[in-house]
Amino acid sequence: MTEEINKIGYLKYHGEAVQHGLIDARSAGEALLSLNGALTHTISIRYPFLSDLDVSTPVIIQEGSWEALIPDTIEAWIKTGAGVAITTYLTTVAKKLAENGFKDKTLSDVLKDGLEAILWLIKIAKHFGTSAKKKLENLKWNREGTEVGIKNELGDVLWVPVWAVRIYELTSEALLVGMIKAIEVERELKIGVKIGDSFEEVDVEEKEKKFFIAEKIEEEEVLFPELAHDDHVAIEGYVTRGTETSNSIGFRYDDHILTCYPSNGNIKRFKHNLFLRCMIHGTVTRTDKFGGSSEPRPKIIFDDLVALDSQPLELPLEGNEENQSGDDNSE
Repeated sequence: MTEEINKIGYLKYHGEAVQHGLIDARSAGEALLSLNGALTHTISIRYPFLSDLDVSTPVIIQEGSWEALIPDTIEAWIKTGAGVAITTYLTTVAKKLAENGFKDKTLSDVLKDGLEAILWLIKIAKHFGTSAKKKLENLKWNREGTEVGIKNELGDVLWVPVWAVRIYELTSEALLVGMIKAIEVERELKIGVKIGDSFEEVDVEEKEKKFFIAEKIEEEEVLFPELAHDDHVAIEGYVTRGTETSNSIGFRYDDHILTCYPSNGNIKRFKHNLFLRCMIHGTVTRTDKFGGSSEPRPKIIFDDLVALDSQPLELPLEGNEENQSGDDNSE
């Protein structure tokens, strides 16, 4: 494809191994599914009223590296043959944006905000040297209160938007694995998002792959073995999303996001529990794609979801009182 495409962002693999735009189908498929899932997750946090929608991410594959582009004008992309599904999705998003006071926002803006959140998740993981959750303490604030300075073990400070800290706290370390898996020697990942008139980018090199894929994830070690197939459980955690199209919720339990399905009815009746600490009551299922019960990551078929708090999860910004008004972006 030689025509220049205006874009709001992209996922790209570049290096000698993909100089002619070639990549194996499995890696490409996992990367695109991972991108779509990550956007669904980050958008549901930035725009909670869209949390019941699975993102239908429009992409155009372009050579010259292997690059998945998100076009600048979604409406123009639709005219190239998007079909009924993306048109319906666009209409639903536009309606919900208007109903929630974002009438000047477009689907392009929403996708860009979601992609920017992914970029910050990668930056924070690289800053810490791991995507595993770290307790955020001794934080600094800029004078405007819009950015937080996060210090790593080396004493280096990374300034991030306050909203990105919330997304970091609500995100599983495995969220980006599908994109990261395709990285190898001479094949690096780059994610870019248009901010103003230029693109902000972040790279992940082969030597940084270990920051995102712990051995337990690569080897698909059984997650929470104590949650056995067919066990009846009551566990405490946070509701991180609700997706109407799959009739499921995301439930953060011990720093992992479990997919949970109601045993009957629609998840709409639980929408008031979004981002609240809850007790979920249900049955564990480890049914795998072969019909067995050896799936490494458990799911829960729940009968009840009881809110334990009346207020949404607050950002755990410990240790910043002394810096609330005094620090700026300089050391």
